[in-house]
Formats: sequence, structure tokens, C-alpha cells
Amino acid sequence: MQLETEGKYMKRWKYFITISCLLIFNIYCQNVDAQQNLAQQAYAIFEQSCLICHGENGAHRETLIIEHTSLIADGKVIPGDPDGSVFYQRLIETNPALRMPQGQPPLDPAAIKTIEQWILAGAPDWDAGPRPETDFITTDVMLQTIENHVNSLSSRDRSFARYFTLTHLYNAGDTTETLNAYRRGLSKLINSLSWGREVVRPMPIDAEETIYYIDLRDYEWDVRNDAWTLIEEAYPYKMTFDAPTQTDLREKLTILQQQMNCEVPFVYVDWFLATASLPPLYHDILALPQTDRELEEALDVFVADNLQNAPGKRVWRAGFNESGVSRHNRVVERHSSSYGAYWKSYDFGGSADIQNIFTHPIDFTHDGGEIIFNLPNGLQAYFLVDGEGNRLDEAPISIVSYPGPGDPTVRNGLSCIGCHTQGMKTFEDEVRAVVEQAVNPPFNRARALELYVEQEVMNALVDEDTLRYRNALEAAGGVFGGIEPIQRFHEVFQGPLDAAYVAAVVGLETDIFLEKISKRVDLQNLLGALVLEGGRMKRDTWTSNFDAVIDALNTGGIEPPPVGVYIPDPNLHAAISVALGKGETSMNTISHAEIATLTTLRASDRDIKDLTGLEHAINLVDLHAFDNQITDLSPLSKLINLKVLSIYNNPIDSLSPIAGLVNLESLLIVGDKISDISPLAGLTKLRHFFSWGNPISDLSPLIGLTELNTLDICGADIPDLSPLAKLSGLKNLYLASNGISDISSLSKLTSLTRLNLERNKISDVSPLADLTQLKWLGLHYNLITDFSHLSELSETTISRTFNPGAPTGGAKIEGPWLWTIVPAEHLDSTTDLLSEASEDVLTEQHIATYGANSEIPVGDNMWITGKIAPSGQKNITDMLDTLGIETVPNVNDRIIYGSIILNSPREQYKDMFVGSNTAVKIWLNGELVYQNLNWNNTGVHNYHDFFSTTLKLGANVLLVAVDYRPWLGWNGFFGFEEGTEYTVTPHGSGFTFSASEAHLLAGDGFTLNLNAENITDLAGWQADIEFDPNVLEAVEVNEGDFLKSDGASTFFQSGTIDNAAGKITGLSSARIAEKGVSGTGTVLSVMFMAKTGGETQVTLENFEFGSITGDIIPTVPVDITITVGEYPAWDVNQDGRVSILDLILVARDFGAGTPANLRTDVNRDGVINIQDLITDLPPVFAYEY
Repeated sequence: MQLETEGKYMKRWKYFITISCLLIFNIYCQNVDAQQNLAQQAYAIFEQSCLICHGENGAHRETLIIEHTSLIADGKVIPGDPDGSVFYQRLIETNPALRMPQGQPPLDPAAIKTIEQWILAGAPDWDAGPRPETDFITTDVMLQTIENHVNSLSSRDRSFARYFTLTHLYNAGDTTETLNAYRRGLSKLINSLSWGREVVRPMPIDAEETIYYIDLRDYEWDVRNDAWTLIEEAYPYKMTFDAPTQTDLREKLTILQQQMNCEVPFVYVDWFLATASLPPLYHDILALPQTDRELEEALDVFVADNLQNAPGKRVWRAGFNESGVSRHNRVVERHSSSYGAYWKSYDFGGSADIQNIFTHPIDFTHDGGEIIFNLPNGLQAYFLVDGEGNRLDEAPISIVSYPGPGDPTVRNGLSCIGCHTQGMKTFEDEVRAVVEQAVNPPFNRARALELYVEQEVMNALVDEDTLRYRNALEAAGGVFGGIEPIQRFHEVFQGPLDAAYVAAVVGLETDIFLEKISKRVDLQNLLGALVLEGGRMKRDTWTSNFDAVIDALNTGGIEPPPVGVYIPDPNLHAAISVALGKGETSMNTISHAEIATLTTLRASDRDIKDLTGLEHAINLVDLHAFDNQITDLSPLSKLINLKVLSIYNNPIDSLSPIAGLVNLESLLIVGDKISDISPLAGLTKLRHFFSWGNPISDLSPLIGLTELNTLDICGADIPDLSPLAKLSGLKNLYLASNGISDISSLSKLTSLTRLNLERNKISDVSPLADLTQLKWLGLHYNLITDFSHLSELSETTISRTFNPGAPTGGAKIEGPWLWTIVPAEHLDSTTDLLSEASEDVLTEQHIATYGANSEIPVGDNMWITGKIAPSGQKNITDMLDTLGIETVPNVNDRIIYGSIILNSPREQYKDMFVGSNTAVKIWLNGELVYQNLNWNNTGVHNYHDFFSTTLKLGANVLLVAVDYRPWLGWNGFFGFEEGTEYTVTPHGSGFTFSASEAHLLAGDGFTLNLNAENITDLAGWQADIEFDPNVLEAVEVNEGDFLKSDGASTFFQSGTIDNAAGKITGLSSARIAEKGVSGTGTVLSVMFMAKTGGETQVTLENFEFGSITGDIIPTVPVDITITVGEYPAWDVNQDGRVSILDLILVARDFGAGTPANLRTDVNRDGVINIQDLITDLPPVFAYEY
């Protein structure tokens, strides 16, 4: 009984708990719904009153952005505490100057109360719950709305009615705040293209305010030119309704065209903002003439008369050194105009001479300028000109540049609108103060002071023009200052498009649109990338395909094939087919199983535009797709096995699709359009990142990439290097051409071995003092005056040229040089590659001392003559190409040597300069004076390093060795500092030794000749000769007949023979004639006897050769190596044996003192007698050897 009672009790208790939980959950849900409703109400107030300035597209978002997370994180809103929330307090501020919305009426009490309750409720996130879905506006509804409005107009007004539509942006899901920003931009641009006297806002005609009506007459678009026809001709998105199911749409469009007397009744707002703000449409709609003189005539502005007769009355001028856009001096000049003001700027390509406005304030010569003039409604129009006053679409970047992010080119209309958000910009004149202090200047001082007015006068004029512009802008619904909507939405328009946008443009909901693509091959070929998750397509691709897409939607389609991977790009299909071993074709089917086996794909330089299909290569590790036309990386977004991605030289502007490739180790994006690298922030395995020529400015996404070994970002704009400070694992860092001035953040990167900072704005290199692991440091083309902080980097090759603190290199040595290529994989510090190649016949030391001889090969290769250009990335390769020599060596033939002889008129202590992409060694007069075994950064076109050396009087032998760099070949630049004097000695001219016998044995006699080769104007010489007295004995000295040519006499001194010391000293000869002798011949002959086996070098010492004018004829050291073989003294006839034949020769010379054959004096006592016979007799009978 008790158990039964307890059971009933427990069952009731369970019911009670269940009901209680449901009640609590229901109360909680109601509370959540209430909070969410409150958040939505608060956000609706923000949309109505605040987001115009502080929304995502607001004009003043940089000071405050109304985004839920930001408001809380920045402390502007404290949940539960409105009194402590700055945001709320600014709304209830009693001081109008501080109260928000600024410059507007205060919020009504009900709105204030709602925001207070929202904060008290904990400031719930208005994005936490689902937003109310908007009803899709069909094309039929849009056309009917326009038709209804046209019908509401009088018959006379209908032909002047035109429409702009935001319907596609509304359908694509753009926020109310974004749509409002578009509305402000539309009103501003239309009125900035207007010659009407009043600002007239476009009028919404539908409840959602997505369709806007204008009357062409309000803007004088009907009288100055047929502006709408110009717009129609440029508009690429003309809708046609040719499908059988579109009869109603076609009829509505036809009716509108007839009633409005136009082909295109409406255009998209985003297209208009992006296109009509730039030439040619900007010029055409405003009907701007071709020259400033024509414009001034149309505006009744008399520039020349004003300058001549009315300075300070109808024209006012100011000048200054620095401005936001001009690279040099700038002069601004205001003229009175019937519509307000007419401003001209004078901009310059330089600041010297006639372009110096401080010494030529009146008669300067300018290179171009910008004209800003008020339209009748008070807004501004713009006009760019060259130095002759001719209209320009864009200004030369060498003269002016746009200061904002992205492309620095100043383009008329858009760039000016984006810059002058507050009308005229303020400035401070600097010329008047200089003129006031000038004493007897070379210009009319009084007139200059009339023209360059006091600052207060100019400020009043600028304030007047600013107020005029502000009133007009606010009348158009715009916000004064801050972010400019036309500029902003031009950039948005150029960005990639998602499926929602494209679907909305063609009047379809996104799901229906994607379903059509999935079922139609023709649509897949045009729009296939959009079916991918996060898929996007480029604007230009969409524009070029628009008509084909409309045609496809209006007609039947082709069903997709039942099997195989869909790869719409035939060139990608062919590359994958090759990689899978299926042949070079785009016709065969590639199955999902086949593409899943792909691990490496080399698809470079194939004109690939679309990577669709590659998303199925799920095991891809290595992808090379550079030099193509790829715009979108979305198909790669899921390839998580990818480690190497080389996609440089493609028009890619976003890395977002690869943000999830967490195994990526190497990324190359050279020459693309990437500005944002934040998608790399999570790629923590990335070891190598190369980016050349991409407009990157922010390195902070790299902070966490501690595995980076090589970082190469060149040709960007990187003001802040601090994100690199903790990348302690970096070994190679290349930051050329980035506008860098502060390198203090690099001071702790002590693991660096290669650092390239060339072509920046660096002046202080002290932060690099402790980077002792550096092997190569590139600093050329900077602002460095002091290199002393780098004195401890003794093992570092430092490129210092083209800095204020470095000497200036002179002309490069073009040649002709003698060149030879030798087998070797790379240069190193120890291997004599000439010796290896020639099997020790030649050495680097020998060639560096005596120069190369074109007659003596280096192994299998001869020396060839060639001149190298003083510029070029592969000047040595180019020289070889010209000579018809193979310049794509195999893996071993990679080193080229060059030899040249320079004649110096005196001893000179000079810096020598060198530049090369790759490793290089230099010898001068037998000494290795420089070596850099590290490859420099690519693109070396000039000197990059220098070092001290000495040129001696006369001939100087220069030898260089240059490594080969794949894809670049050989290049090198060699020379001396400015002011160094030398001439190049022609190859094949000079002095050489020659011996009368090639094979010598002990006891042999031979003649050694000193020969002149291709010498010009030789008139005399002097020298000493040295040899090894243990091997040779000098017997006799005789003059050669070269100086005696043409019957001339000489004064010859035969010198003194000292066989004990191995010297002949005091040799000389002078030609007694009015002219020297030229050509080839023998200067001197010396008879030697080989004493014993061995080797000796015979050298010319203390030599000097002179011309008839008394000048030195440059000559490299002359030497020859004499080798004497070992034969026994009694082998008189040197036949390798001792026999009766040797006795016969001794007997023949018996009794002679100076025999013809010196070997018959077997015992070398100077006479042939019985002792020689006795000496020779025993071996005859003893043995043969």
C-alpha cells in the first residue's frame, strides 16, 4: 500500500517538474524574443539617424562605427549602464556642438527611451536573431512600378523621365545602411554632373525606395548634349526578354521605350557611380572641352586678363613646397567665376631653375595642373590638364599622385571627388614671405606681392567656397567630409561578385539561379565558379559574359554530362589531362577518382582563366599555375593537403579562398593585385612567402607565422615593420622598394643570413649592427651617409652603392674581354676551376697575373673575345647570344671567366665597383681582391658593391669569375669610381717569351727570344731577366732585329750575365730614328744551356717599354717555364742508350774548345779530350739504361 502511494506521488512530481520546466523555458524564450525585438528597434533608430555617418559606409566611420561588437569592445556602450555609456550620453547632451547626431535635430524622446532600455537590457546584439526577410522584388514588379510612374506624368514630361535602380542590390541582401549610402552617392554624382542651377535629388517611386526617378531637364542633360544617349551607349547590362515565357516583360519594356523615347529606361546605380565618375563618361556628360582655354571661355573666366590687370581683385595666388598630391612645388590660383570660383593648380615635374616658384613666382614653367570650378548648383567639377592646357583623363604619376590607398594614379572626376570631400582643401602660402624678404629679385616684386595675397585673404576665399560646396552637398543629401560614397562604391563595383548579386541582376532569386546553373552546361561554362561554396567571379568576366548569360536564360540549355569532373576551362582540362598521363587534350573525360590521385600539377603559361574542377583534386600537394589569367582562387579553398602554391602573374586580388589551407608551406604571388594578406594569418606552417609588385601595406597578419624562413615582399608600400619583430626564425628577408625608413624592428632578427633593403628611404643602419649571421646585406639606393655601425659585420657582403655615404661608380668596363666557360656547378672559395678545367696547364693565379691568351685553350674551351653592355639583367648572356654561343648550360658548365688588361697612366688608389645577380670573384694583378659567393636579389642592373684597390702604373690584369643563375643567365658590371683613368689594352698585343727548343735535356743549348706582338710605335725598352741558376746557364745575349726595322740604328746594352745569381741585368735598347716601329718581331735573343734536369721560370723583371713620344707602352709581366729532362751526361746523342755512337760524337770533337754539340764535353771541363772518352767508355760496355 505504501509503495503504491509513493508511486503515485512520484508520478505527480514528474508531471510538476515537466510543466515547470516548460513554463520557465517559455518565459525565457519570451524574454529572449523581447530583448531581440528591443535590439531590432534600437538598430532601426540607428539606421534612420546615425548610420549615415557611422555605419559601415558612413562618412565618419573612422571616429565611430555603430557595429555591436565595436560599441561594446571600445567602451562606448556599457551593457546595463546607460549613464556610464558615452554613446548614450552624447545623445542626451544639451550642448548642440557636442550632441549627436551632430549638426542635426536631436532624437525624439521615444527614440532616446528605446536606446536607454536597450542598454539597460544588456545591449543585446541586433544581429543575434534572424533579420526580417525582405520580399524579393521581381523584374515584373520593377517594370510595372516604372510604368505606373511614367503614366502618372504628363505626356510632355514622359520623354524626359529616366530611372536608376537599386532593386538588384536590395534583392541581393545589401543592408539598409548600404542602400542609403548608394542613395547619397547617386544624388551627389548626378548633381555633380549637372548644369542646372538648383540641386535636385532623385526621387524614389516605390515603397522600398529602390527605384529613383530623374527629369533630364533638371540637370540640363537635354540641352547641352544628349547625356542619356551617352549613358545608354556605355551601359553594358541592357536587359532583353526574348523567352516565350517573357511576353509580358517584353511588352512592358517596349511600352517604356516608346513612352520615354529611349532604348534603356533605367540603369543600375552601382554601375553609374563606378562609370560616370570617370572619363570618358564624366567628360561627356558635362560636355567638357578639350583645353582649359575653351573651358575658361565657356565659364567667362579671363585668366590672362586677370593676371595682367586684376591681381588681388579677380585672381589670387598661393604657392608651397608640400601638398597632398604634388611631388614638387605647387601653385594654386583662384579666379572669380559667374558660378562662384574657378581654381587652377600649377604642378611641376621638378623644383629647380624655371620650376622653382620661389625664384620664379610669376614666370615659372609648369608641367600640368588640376582645375576645380563651381557648377551652377554650387557643387564642384574637375578638369586635369598637361603643361599646354590639353585635357587629360589621368595625370602623370611623376607629377601628382592620389594620396589614398590603392592605385596612386589621379584620374579626373573620381580621384578629385574622393579627395575633395570638404570642397576646397586648406593650404598655407610660402611664397609671399620669400618675396617680402627678397632684395632686388629677378622678378617684379610689387606685382608678385599683389598676386600672392596675405594668408587671411586667401583663407576667407577658401572658407567662402567651402561653405558654398557644403550647402550644395547637404542639399543633395550628402555628408560633409569623411568617407566619400562615390569613391567607396567604385571600389566595391570593381570587386568580385557572388551568386546573390549575379542572380539579382538577372532578376532571379539565388536558389533558383544556382539550380539553373547546376542543370545547364552553357550556364556552367559562363558562371560555373558561382556554384562553389563562397564562389565568386570577376566583374570584367561578368560584364563580358552578360549578354551570353541573358541569351542562355532566354533559351533552352544543354544538360551536363552524366559522368566526369566538370572543368569548363579547356586549358586547365588539358593540363590536368597531361598530369594524369592522358595526353594533351581537353576532350577526354576526367573522373573524380582520377583527379583525386593528382598530387602535383604544373599548369603555368597556359592562358587558364578558371580553376573550376580543381576542387576535386583533394590530394593535390604542389600547384604551379603562374603566368595565366586566373582571377579567382575559390576552387582551391578545400584543398587542405596543398603545400606549395605558385600563382604569380595572374590578375588575382584576393587571397581569401586560401585562408583555410593550413598545410601550405610555400606561396608565390608575384605581380598579382593582392593588397590584403590577412587570409594568411592562420597559415602557421608557411615557410616561404614571395610577393613582388603587390600593393601590400600591412604586415600584421604575419605576426603569428613563426615558421617563416623566407619572406620576400618587394615593390609594395610598407611603413611599419614592427609585425616582423618576433619572427625570429627568419633566415632570408627581402624588402626592396617598399618606401621603408625605419628598420629598428629588425634589430632582433639575429638569425638572418640574407637581408635585402635596397631602394628604400633608410638613413640609419645602426639597428643592423648585431645581425652577425648575415652573409649578404643589400642597402644600395637608400639615404645612408654613415656605414660605420656595420663595421663588425666583417663576414658580410654589403651592397652599399648609390647612397650619399658611398662613392660614385664611374663608367663600366665594356671590353673587349676574353671569356671562357668552364665546367663547375658553382663558384666556391677554394677550388681553382681554371686549373681543374685545363688539367693544371693554366691557373687562376697565372691568368690573373699575365692575362689570358686566346691561343691557349682551357680544356676543351677556347677564349673568345666579346664586349658586355653596361646595363641589362643578363648582359654577359646577351653577349654570348650575339656570338652564337650556347647560353643554356648543362648542370655542370656554369662558370664563366673574363680577362682584360687595363693600362693606368700612374698609380691610383681607387674603389672598384661590381654588380651581379649571382656569385662573383675578382682578381687584380694576381691577387684575389673580392669574392661574393652569395646570389644577390634578382634584377641587378648596376653596381651593387665596391671595395678599395690599387691600379699600378702601366698594365693591370683583371680576371673575373661569374656564376650562372637559372632563368637569368650570367650578368656582371665591373668598373672603378668616378675619375679613375685607364684604357683597355687590345688582346693579342704585348711581349712574350719563346724558346727555340720545346724538349730539353741536361746539356742542351737553346735560344730564348723576347718578342713584340702587335705593338704600336715601340722606340725602346729596358729589362732584367731572372732564372734558376741550378737549371740554366746564360751563355750569350744578342739584340733582335725588330727595333732595327726600316734600316734604323739602335743603342743596345747587352747587360751583365750573373750565372751564380741567375740574372741578366741592365738590358736595354733605344731606336735612333724619328719614328717608332709597329708590328711583330724579336726584341732580344738569349742563348742558354740546360745544366741539369729540373724546371725553372724565366721572368722579365724591372721592365719598361716606351713609344717614340716617351709614353709607356703597357705590358703585363712576361714569363716562360723551361723544363729540362734528365739524361746521363754520357748519352751524348740522347737516344736513351749509351753506345759506340756516343763515342763517335766525342771523338769527332776531340781537341775542340767550343764544339757545336756541347754534350760531347762529357765532364764539362770546357775542352774535349781523353777524359771525355774515358768518362764515356765504361757505360758503353756496361749497360744500356
